[in-house]
Amino acid sequence: SDPLFAKLSEIADVEFTIVPDSLIEILRHGHLVKNFYVLYGMLDHCSIYFAEGAGSHLFMFPVHCVVASATLVGVPIAAWLGQHLGWRAAFVFVGVIALVAVVMIRRDLPDMAPVAGASPWRELGALARKQVWFPLGIAAIGSGGMFAVFSYVKPTLIEVAGLPLSGVPFVLALFGLGMVTGNLVGSRLADRSLMKTIGGVLAWSALVLALFTFAAHNVVTASINVFLVGTLVAIGPALQIRLMDVAGDAQALAAALNHSAFNLANALGAWIGGVAIGAGLGWTSTGWVGALLALAGMGVFAWALASARAEARRVSVAAC
Repeated sequence: SDPLFAKLSEIADVEFTIVPDSLIEILRHGHLVKNFYVLYGMLDHCSIYFAEGAGSHLFMFPVHCVVASATLVGVPIAAWLGQHLGWRAAFVFVGVIALVAVVMIRRDLPDMAPVAGASPWRELGALARKQVWFPLGIAAIGSGGMFAVFSYVKPTLIEVAGLPLSGVPFVLALFGLGMVTGNLVGSRLADRSLMKTIGGVLAWSALVLALFTFAAHNVVTASINVFLVGTLVAIGPALQIRLMDVAGDAQALAAALNHSAFNLANALGAWIGGVAIGAGLGWTSTGWVGALLALAGMGVFAWALASARAEARRVSVAAC
């Protein structure tokens, strides 16, 4: 839905496209209560339009911090409701919040005229550029490790670390706090050195996720590690800027595809983590899965750097 609504926004009123998109998010992300991705999806779509209106990529960073804050607050509440009122209560809670978001978008979002001369084919042309695919590959593969660990963090901490069920909401809140921290630090680092930030966060991801295998055996160390896993979202702002830098005129499509790539990372990481657990490697095996995915993301990053340098050399030779 992300690229589709990004393109619809260019030929229709932005408010007209965000409201039905939000309704789709209610249905599409209903099974991801623990991640509170209903609000993530809505805010990420809205950030595309807010960034265009502000004329700066940096304007998206506060939006992503709000998303992290929603995780910080919403995840523990949803977990607590599920424990005390049954799992259906958590779904109802997310649905109500999403409906409130729809009403607020309809009421408060100003009218924005369609883009003059907009054409879906114009932006789709950006997909022919190799450098557009590299940030998407890094997001889809390199960020999968975070989801491999977080998708199974509750049973891992209960079964391996001995965390009581009542302590789960507090540990999940630490993950949200890590997301807030990661977004703040990641955006500042990306502003200083974009490519070094991407490579550095990938290396940090491999280290943190590998340590989860050992930290998960103790409640205190596991809780600290879950916070650190949350900080891995620091790569998001840097990848978003890089993608929009190389996308040319396809800014809305680039932002939408970035969100799609992270959704793919969510699916890929959770699936491979589940395969490892199902194969009898144990709950903590998700840490090794995550570390390997981060290393694979570093491979894609190295490929992107080599490709960019080769392209720069060709342009330099042609200019001579």
